[in-house]
Amino acid sequence: MASEHIAPAWRSLKSRLIVGFSLFGVFLAALWLGGLAWAFLMAFASFLAARELVLMMHQARLARPLLPVLIVFGMALMLAGLRGKTSWFMPTLTLAVVGTFLGVLLRGLAMPKTKLPQSGALADIGATLVVLFYLAFLPAHYLLLRLLGGQSLGLGYVLFTALVVMASDIGAYAFGKWLGRTPLLSAISPKKTREGALGGLFFALLVGLTAGPACGIKTTHVLILGSLLVLAAQLGDLVESMMKRDAGVKDTGVLLKAHGGVLDRIDSWLFAAPLAYYYIEWVVLRQGWLWNEAIPFLQKQF
Repeated sequence: MASEHIAPAWRSLKSRLIVGFSLFGVFLAALWLGGLAWAFLMAFASFLAARELVLMMHQARLARPLLPVLIVFGMALMLAGLRGKTSWFMPTLTLAVVGTFLGVLLRGLAMPKTKLPQSGALADIGATLVVLFYLAFLPAHYLLLRLLGGQSLGLGYVLFTALVVMASDIGAYAFGKWLGRTPLLSAISPKKTREGALGGLFFALLVGLTAGPACGIKTTHVLILGSLLVLAAQLGDLVESMMKRDAGVKDTGVLLKAHGGVLDRIDSWLFAAPLAYYYIEWVVLRQGWLWNEAIPFLQKQF
C-alpha cells in the first residue's frame, strides 16, 4: 500500500520538477544577462499572469478590470524597477488610482444601459488595482533587487531568493504528499498540510544555508530572511488558492498544461520579491529610506 501511495506522488513530483527546472533555466539565463533581458522576462511573466487573472474574473463574472490601466501603469512600474527608481512608484500608483476611477466612470457613461454581470463600479475599481499591485508592483521588486548592491551582488540576492522559494515549494509539495496528515487551512486549500509547510521550511533553510555564502548573504541573515521568504512563499500560494476558490476554478490557466497557468507557477514568488528587497536594503546593507530618512528623522525628534 505504501508503494502504491508513493509512486503516483513521485511521478507527479518528477513532472513538476521537469517543468520547474526548465522554467528555471530560462530564469537563470535572463537573470545572468540582466538589464533589458531580465526586465522583459519579468514583464512578460507578469503580463501572462495578469491576463489569466483578468480572464478568470471575467469568466467567474466577478469583475471587469480596466485593461488600458493595467497595461500602461504596469509597464510604468516595470520601467521604474528597471531604472532602479523607487521614487517613481508613488507617482505612478497615484496616477493609476486616479486613472482607474476615471476609466470606470467614463466606461459607465459610454455604456449607460449596460448592466455589469454580478458586479459594478466598486468591483471593477478594486479588481483593477488589485491586479496592478499584485502582478506589476510586486514583481517590479525583482528588477530592483537585481540592481541592489551592484551587478554581482544583485544577481546573488535574486538567486538566493529564487532558490529559497523554489525549495520551499518543492519541500512543501514532497513532504505534504508523503507525510501530510493535518490540514493547514482546509477552508482555502484542502490539500495543503502543516507537515508540508514545515517540510518546505526545512528544505528551504537547508538550500539557503548551502547557497547563502555564495550569494553574498551571511548565515544569520540566511536563517532570518530564509524563514521570512518561506512564509511569504506559502502566503502567496494560499492567496492565489483563495482567489481561485472564489472564482470556482482549479487552475488559472492551461498554458503549462497539467501544471496550470503562469500565475499558478509564480504565486509563491510574488510576496517574496519586496520582502527580500527591503530586508536586504534595510537590514543587510543598512541603506535606503529606513536609514537615510526614517531613522535620522526619529533621532531628531527624540
